[in-house]
Amino acid sequence: MADAYASHLPVLTALGAWLPVWRALELGGGRYSTLTLLDRARYPHLEKLVTVETDAGWREWLRANVDDARWELADCIPPALGEYDLVFIDDGHSLDERVASIEAVSAAWPCAAVVIHDFEQTAYQRAADFDWLEVYTGRLPWTALAWNGERADLEELCHALHLGQAVR
Repeated sequence: MADAYASHLPVLTALGAWLPVWRALELGGGRYSTLTLLDRARYPHLEKLVTVETDAGWREWLRANVDDARWELADCIPPALGEYDLVFIDDGHSLDERVASIEAVSAAWPCAAVVIHDFEQTAYQRAADFDWLEVYTGRLPWTALAWNGERADLEELCHALHLGQAVR
């Protein structure tokens, strides 16, 4: 997989196979993540995907290419993050915007699986205040899997993926 924009797919695909994900929140829509999350073969339990996208070009692309009743396009992070089984973070035009998203999700203390793309960025690592955080370094950009509380299912997934060195 030479496409850097797809380096998060091994983690997203493994999550869909490993965990029953009914509701997912995607911060930053994209050709790979949105379509992977809506793929019934990869996420067979998914009932709802909310994609938060503020970039006009990406909003246009998503509207033109996503036709699924389970999908909703939003322009801001919903207040009830605890309703989601999975939060995927790959948004923002700048490091500061992505840091703000990571901090907002961290502060909400969701028990969801949280996947963060481009995690080789030190600013993202500092912003990710979770109980558990593992980094998949098999492809650049790196992808992190984070969560709060005791989640034996996610710990087992990390071992199955052979994720890289734990950051926390």
